[in-house]
Amino acid sequence: DDMEIKNSVVHFRENKAKKGNLEIGMTIQNFNLFTINKLRIDINSIIESNKPNVILAGSHTWQPFRGYIQLLEDFYKKNKDRLNIFIIYISEAHANDIWPIGLSAGTINCSHKNIADRIYCAEKFKREFNLSIPIYCDNMTNDFETTMACWPFRYFVIENSKLKYIGEPEDSTFSIDFLLNF
Repeated sequence: DDMEIKNSVVHFRENKAKKGNLEIGMTIQNFNLFTINKLRIDINSIIESNKPNVILAGSHTWQPFRGYIQLLEDFYKKNKDRLNIFIIYISEAHANDIWPIGLSAGTINCSHKNIADRIYCAEKFKREFNLSIPIYCDNMTNDFETTMACWPFRYFVIENSKLKYIGEPEDSTFSIDFLLNF
């Protein structure tokens, strides 16, 4: 079937998932991000030194992230006093103009052409799931996403500016058990 071949080609061309060069104990570098209010900030201004930090990196169009988001919201509400938890919104896993899978992506979001597009998608995600987890957006050169190898989703635990844990996919699935038991 031609559509199956076309989708396979798109998968191989657009699949940016990788492990990267991350290691436990690495110092997290500073990244330029944006707030939902369009303010440019550095990740170092968000990272707290007096408690562990949990960074959730993902986008609206990746089903496992959406599937876990209510659990993550509950986790945030329960643990926000002892953990600094926030989301960094990265490029879409299934942007409709690049990897069109329709509403199975959960929403129809196109690739982000500028920071206003990314912020719009992050706001839409926040509204749809009624999230209170703070959300920041990666910059348009995707520095956080690229350096932290977090596409389509990954989470990190950071203490004293060092990576303590890297949540990563295994056999095309993703477990947040470590995080929920942290």
